[in-house]
Parts: sequence; structure tokens; C-alpha cells
Amino acid sequence: MTNAAALREQAAHCRLLAREYDPIVGRPLLEKARDLDCKAAEIARHGRERRRPARFGTGGPPARLFGRRKA
Repeated sequence: MTNAAALREQAAHCRLLAREYDPIVGRPLLEKARDLDCKAAEIARHGRERRRPARFGTGGPPARLFGRRKA
């Protein structure tokens, strides 16, 4: 799943939650959903989509491997 798709999914979830509450209480959720949609559109429009490699998790490759130092 791309970052833009994940943001749109979160926005849809916020809208779904906002329906269950009074309009006064649900307004911040609707505003958050709008902001998430704008951010997703900006990512899609400017091509700033970046996927991290699955093998490294949240960070990049390790700076130094155990054993020898990089010369």
C-alpha cells in the first residue's frame, strides 16, 4: 500500500467515525479527514511517494557492520 492510499484510507475512517457523533463533536474528525485527503493529493501530484525497503524496516542500512571498519 502506498502512502497516499494509506492517508486516503485514514480519511475514510475518520469520516466513518464522524457519522456516529453529533455534528459539533464530529467536525474535528471531518477537518482531519480533509487535511489527510489534501496531503494524499499533494503526494500523488508531486510524485513524492517513497517506499522503504522491506528488509530494513523503518531505517536504512546499518551505518557500520560488526567487525571491520569501512575504510
